[in-house]
Order: sequence, then structure tokens, then C-alpha cells
Amino acid sequence: MLKKAIPLVLLSSFFLTACSAAEKAKNETKDKNNKIEISQPTTPPNSNLTLVDKSITYSPYLNLGNLIFFPDKENNNKLSTTEKSTSNSYVLNDNIKDTFNYPVESLITIDNSIYFSNTSDNNSLYKLDYQRNEFTKVNNNSVYNLTSQSKELYYINRTDNNKLYHYNLANSTSYSLSDDSCGKFIINGNSILYQNLSDGAKLYSISIDGNNRKKLTDNSVDSFTVYSGQILFINSDENNSLYKLDVKSERTNKIASINGTELKNSNNKLYFINIASGNNLCSLSVDLNKNEAKASQITTDSINQYYLNDNEIFLDKTLDVNKTYVIKQN
Repeated sequence: MLKKAIPLVLLSSFFLTACSAAEKAKNETKDKNNKIEISQPTTPPNSNLTLVDKSITYSPYLNLGNLIFFPDKENNNKLSTTEKSTSNSYVLNDNIKDTFNYPVESLITIDNSIYFSNTSDNNSLYKLDYQRNEFTKVNNNSVYNLTSQSKELYYINRTDNNKLYHYNLANSTSYSLSDDSCGKFIINGNSILYQNLSDGAKLYSISIDGNNRKKLTDNSVDSFTVYSGQILFINSDENNSLYKLDVKSERTNKIASINGTELKNSNNKLYFINIASGNNLCSLSVDLNKNEAKASQITTDSINQYYLNDNEIFLDKTLDVNKTYVIKQN
């Protein structure tokens, strides 16, 4: 009788242990699932980022054929068109061809349609069919710094804590790429480099589908760009000096003390605003092997901002805040 009882006790013990283990495993799975829902995927430190030569950046100026679409600062930033200039000059009212009753913050073109953020409707996303003169509201997101790649839209959504958003034109859906508050960002190949305002404006990268989120610098960055297979950035923690990041070795090195802001790249030409010389626009020559840089002044006037668009530079001069000045790139 005792021999029969022992297996029963062991069986009961095994059953209780198995149930306890199963319940524990179930709870662990539940906890893991909860963590997955609230956490963000981060790429391991040894996972390299692949960079391409050309990056896509935000600009409120858009070339389409022989026309430039832009927010007319002299007319409440209403969407307007003008013909391309053949020389350095201001955009004059006499040269404006079309004006639409839609003030804009940013705009892009896909398949000859213009997508823009309508500032009179809380920066909602709109579409203009220019040939038919038809306007359509696309969504209610508060769109800021609108850009596009491969017929997909990317922007900062102000109504969702300045998160970086993706909008799919094919199925009319939008979603955030991460939980981070985003500052400046550029699209480079299959990745997006962005200023993470949730982490002290440090530089991060993420895939265009929202995967492979990765921290790139321990320094706060003012601005950044891709140049010759490396990332150049202005280090806000060191008097806005110029640094480089080798994505293969993941090492950062100081190149020069330039005290600059708004570092940008167009057609492999570097530009920045030189704070030390009174906010002039300068071009920048960089030798990555020698860690040397040389600045050349382009404007004598102080500027607040500039935008690179094909072979033109659009300036917001400090003394002419309601006008746009255009410089032809060499």
C-alpha cells in the first residue's frame, strides 16, 4: 500500500510543480509582452548603419518643372508659385504667378501632386492637384517638416508629442516610428537620422519602417548630415564644434572649432551658418583623413535660416525677414 502511495505523491508533486512552472512561464510571457508594447527596439552597439551619398531633408521650397512652390512670407505664408530665377535675387511680388488661399509650413511633391501642411487648419495634411486646381484634406495630423521618399511621407506630428510619423499613401494610414520626441531629421537610404529631444537632443537612427532604433552619439547635436560615408555633426556640448562619426568603428572625432549651426549638404557641398562671424552663410571644405576643415564666406549679411533645393539656396535674411533671397549654387 505504501509503495502505491509514493508514486501518487510524486505525481501530485510533479503536477503542482508543472502547474506552478506553467503559471510562472505564463506570467513571464505576459510581462514580456507588456514590455514589448511599451519599449522601443534598440539595435545592439555592434550593428552598423549603412549610409548612402544622398540624404533627403525638409525644405519649404519646392521645384516642379520651371516653377518654385513656396510660402510667400509677404502674404501670410500663402502657397505661391514663381518661375525659377536665373540670377541671385529676391523673390518679388511681380514675379509671382499663382497664389492659393492656403498658408503652408512645408511641402513636397509626389506624382505631380503637392502635399503640404496647412497652417490655417492646425497644420493638417493637404493635397493639391495643380493641373486641376483641386485641394483635398488628407489627414488631421499636425504636420511639421514634411518630407518624402519612394512615395511615402515622413513628418513630425505636433499633436502626438512631436513624434516622427510615417504616412502610407497607398492605404491612407499613418503611425509613429518611435516614442521619441523628434527635432531635426534627415532620410538617408533606408534609415532616418534624427535629433532625439527625449534624450537631450542626442543623435539617433531608426529604419524607415520603425525598426533598428539606435543611439549614435553621447553628445547633444545642433545639426548633422551625411558626407563621404560618415556622419558630420555640430556638437552642441562643445561650443558648436564640427565632429565626425565613423559608423563602422562607431568612433567620434573632432574636426574643427567652427562655432556653427545648421550644417547641411547639397550635391556633396557642405554649408553652415557661422555664428562666430555674425551668422553669415559659409561653405565648408572637409578633409576627413586629416580631420581638417576650411570655411569660406558666401554672404556678408546675417541670416536666420537657409534651405538647399537643387541648384539654389533660399535665404531668410535677418534684416529682411518677410522676403526670400535666392542664390544660385555653382
